[in-house]
Amino acid sequence: MKAALSLAKRKVYSRLSEKKFRLTSGLFLAEGERTVMQLVSNLPSPDFLEAIILRETSPESIHHIAPPAKRFHLENIPNDLHSKVYWATKDEFDLIATTEEPQFMIGIFREPKWVMEAFLQNPNRSPFIVALDGVQDPGNAGTILRTAAWFRATGVIGGEGTVDFYNPKTVRSSAGALYSIPNLRVQNLEETVKSLKQNGYKVYAADMHGEAYRTVSIEAKSLLVIGNEGNGISETILSQATRLSISGDANAVESLNAGVSAAILIAHFARAY
Repeated sequence: MKAALSLAKRKVYSRLSEKKFRLTSGLFLAEGERTVMQLVSNLPSPDFLEAIILRETSPESIHHIAPPAKRFHLENIPNDLHSKVYWATKDEFDLIATTEEPQFMIGIFREPKWVMEAFLQNPNRSPFIVALDGVQDPGNAGTILRTAAWFRATGVIGGEGTVDFYNPKTVRSSAGALYSIPNLRVQNLEETVKSLKQNGYKVYAADMHGEAYRTVSIEAKSLLVIGNEGNGISETILSQATRLSISGDANAVESLNAGVSAAILIAHFARAY
């Protein structure tokens, strides 16, 4: 059944590009069928889905003649979520979307709230954590979340100065991994690293001046810290860590970005478990 999106909902959803509003509402926005459906497939419970919004008209190159809602409704969405599917006109849809050329589907979801104790006690994931120290680029942060989910890390911690994991750009770059990998923000990453170290975690840090990563053995409980794209990792954290470097042709390119560096190291850590 076709349900129109109310004015009240449109007003709320159109503000989800604002970090402060996301924090107060507890909602975040995802765009594109693949990202939305990945999140839907890993919902902690049906309550975490607020709405799926479909644009009334879609390019034939995407869904041929079949209306997007029909294809989505029949093939993808669980029965208990049908009441949360809405139509929007192109103008209404574009007011909510955050991209210049939005795809035909937007999802509105509730942010999960992780606490450190539950974060650490997850027997279904490998015992290594990824921490981001001031990673500001949403594309890099999303790539790291996606990679950590793929390699079954315990989770991802974001320190102060790190981009909001529920920024629409980060959500897109994560490919919808935010329900697949535990993630949380901390006010003081240096204190969190110190606490984890006291609780048996070996701390490693990505650093251009460190040891070649392939030569370093990985401990049973480990924390990998990835730093700011320009400034790297704070000296306080570096002083507690074994530094890991990735060798390459420095004459060809100055360095790897944070997302690529993290992916290489995360894959290396995953082999230890």
